[in-house]
Amino acid sequence: MRMSAYFVFVLTLMSLLLHCSCTMQESKAAEEADIPNPSAAEYISYTVPLDLGRDDWVRYVIDLGDDICVVCGMYSVSDDSYRIMIIDKDTGNITSSNDTVLQDAFAFCATKDNKIACTASDGYIIVEPYTGKIFAKGKVPGAFTGEDHFVASCDEGFVYITPDMICKVSGDGSIIDSMELDIEGILCHEDPYFIKNGREYIRTTDNDESFVNYYELDFDSRSAILRATDKTLDINLFYAPDYGKYFYDHSKGEIYELDPEHLSKAICAYRSNMPHNSITDATDHLYILNRSEYVASNLYNDGRKELVITRAKTVT
Repeated sequence: MRMSAYFVFVLTLMSLLLHCSCTMQESKAAEEADIPNPSAAEYISYTVPLDLGRDDWVRYVIDLGDDICVVCGMYSVSDDSYRIMIIDKDTGNITSSNDTVLQDAFAFCATKDNKIACTASDGYIIVEPYTGKIFAKGKVPGAFTGEDHFVASCDEGFVYITPDMICKVSGDGSIIDSMELDIEGILCHEDPYFIKNGREYIRTTDNDESFVNYYELDFDSRSAILRATDKTLDINLFYAPDYGKYFYDHSKGEIYELDPEHLSKAICAYRSNMPHNSITDATDHLYILNRSEYVASNLYNDGRKELVITRAKTVT
């Protein structure tokens, strides 16, 4: 009888310890992931009308912390004319707007210190977004000359990517590191580079967008290792080329964060929880800034263009 009671006590104690351990691990995982409960999230949205002509387009929306930077191609003026606008996330107000000329610009991103960088024909241009003034220019040794070149934010400043190489550049324009790329396919034209859990990835596809590959970059070994595909991440290939670290499945109305290392994805938001104007049939592109902030670029048949900024306001 005593032995039976002893075993019951031991089993109960082990069960309690296991429960506490699992609870602590789950709490730690949730804390590290920093993903709010998407089913309980509430959102607020702002509509920002844009004074653009029929031939003018929103090219990029860039996260600058408290603000967003909107880069518009002013093609009604010239192919190299751009308007750089700053919009306050809290109010949806345009706080500055500057026109500038950026020759051969193709892609845009934020640098580490909240400037913006863009590609040039054989290098890069760094712009002070709040003034529209060019801060620095530079060439990238061995860079591919053509339209298949991109820039993206990284911890050191930004990266300049071509089909054959990737180069890290500091916020002041100094080249930090570079490596050649041996990868299948061509770079995805939307968000080809991203960082997840400290690991750097690039995405490739083909001309028919029949696959999306996710390569992990290792600058120490100078290698690009295939970690995941659209199939192993179980994402809708029809939408996959348009998104990088984050992914919007239009058919399900769900926004995910992808993790190529663990071949997994986590839901960040449900479209059904957002205001009705957040994402509509007029949405030409959805810019996913982070887990809880989204910007829809809307285009209407009568030529009107607008942005809708949607932010999570409360999570329970």
